[in-house]
Amino acid sequence: MLDRIARRLPRFLRLDHRVYQEIAGDERATAEAALIALAAAVLAGLAGFSLFRGLRTEFLVRLATGVLVNWLLWSLVARVVGAAAYHSVASWAAVARVLGYAVAPLALGLFGAIPGLLAWALSLFYGFHAVREVMGLRTEAAVVTIGASSLIVLLINVAVQVLL
Repeated sequence: MLDRIARRLPRFLRLDHRVYQEIAGDERATAEAALIALAAAVLAGLAGFSLFRGLRTEFLVRLATGVLVNWLLWSLVARVVGAAAYHSVASWAAVARVLGYAVAPLALGLFGAIPGLLAWALSLFYGFHAVREVMGLRTEAAVVTIGASSLIVLLINVAVQVLL
């Protein structure tokens, strides 16, 4: 699995459009996408270690769980938006696989808040390219799909925080 990630991730980050379909069509890439999301969460979470003395393990578990849940939720919402608004027939699993690779830049959060914001923007950028290719969307439709799905996931996260 790690060898496939090592071959695919650089191609994904270089925007090699062929790798999107390769990832989307490979069922083994689901575990790869989950591992990438988890690794990105842990690396980003290391920056917060000094803030959470005594609760470091709990912090990392919550962060990793949050990233994994948000990755799957983002994938589901993007799939629903793309299907409802643009009649995309891409499966949720295919969208989840490529968006799992798209969250890799979140690892830049390891270097602090500004790189963390850049990482979030890069994830949106790579997510746009991924859904455009895998869902067969025009550029405008991919922008709307990624923008709307990201906003919906953000609002869900805010609502959960307010309710807790």
